[in-house]
Amino acid sequence: MLITGGPGTVGTGLISKSVRDLGHRNSYGLEEGMGVTAGRMRGVHGLG
Repeated sequence: MLITGGPGTVGTGLISKSVRDLGHRNSYGLEEGMGVTAGRMRGVHGLG
């Protein structure tokens, strides 16, 4: 999934939809979220 954060991008639309439809809120900024995701993926795939 491409998330660029610019206005009118796919990622922005998906985030807006999740906030609107599901009541989600951003709990991490983009850079922090990428680190959290990468750490989770390393753990799942046994990469360190």
